[in-house]
Amino acid sequence: MYTIAICDADSSAVKQLNTEIRKVLVNLKIMHTVYSFANAESLYDTVRRYPEKFNLLFLETDVQPYSGVELAGRLRELGYDYEIVLISKNMDYIRDGYDIEACQYFTKPVGNSQLRRLFFRLSRKMLQRSSQYLLLNHGTIFYKIPYTDVNYIETAHRKIAIHTRDELIEYPCKLSEIEKMLPKTFFTRCHQSFIIQIFAVSHLAMSKAVLKDGTEIPISRSYKDNVQMIFSA
Repeated sequence: MYTIAICDADSSAVKQLNTEIRKVLVNLKIMHTVYSFANAESLYDTVRRYPEKFNLLFLETDVQPYSGVELAGRLRELGYDYEIVLISKNMDYIRDGYDIEACQYFTKPVGNSQLRRLFFRLSRKMLQRSSQYLLLNHGTIFYKIPYTDVNYIETAHRKIAIHTRDELIEYPCKLSEIEKMLPKTFFTRCHQSFIIQIFAVSHLAMSKAVLKDGTEIPISRSYKDNVQMIFSA
């Protein structure tokens, strides 16, 4: 779940960024709420009063009454410890971004592919810190499988086979059905018959993904570009 604040006096830029953010997060099946602020002071006052309200900020460097970089610095002094993204018409402030620990610096307009890579990276960090599970039941049998325990999932006749660190679980459903239940920031389809857990992968080699336990999973041509994009995020 993301609660996002955009601080930018340019209403058309806010609308464009808001639209692209929503497109990416809807596609990733991540719940979100986006707020906008036209000046630095109003956002600062909101964070000061409600320090846990936002877990991601997009700050335009050229806002009033002080710059986005200054705003970020003041928020850090308040103890704001969530991610900050700086956006600007040019790269003049990029060095200042290091001082306020910005996680990303974008020049306008921010594109869909840039945001997609950003949210892949941030969401994977969030999921690593959280305890989230794949919940399944079949008759009287219930499974609660931590995402981080799954290495990969493959088709097995009319079932799927979930390969975890410690066991093999067979479950009666289609691979496409289980794919819809999984967060795209943690799992990706790499083949008609395989889904891999991103953090279980050691490296990519030609047309296969090599897992940390040495297992080699094929990557088909139709999924190759998407898999490579995820691992370059």
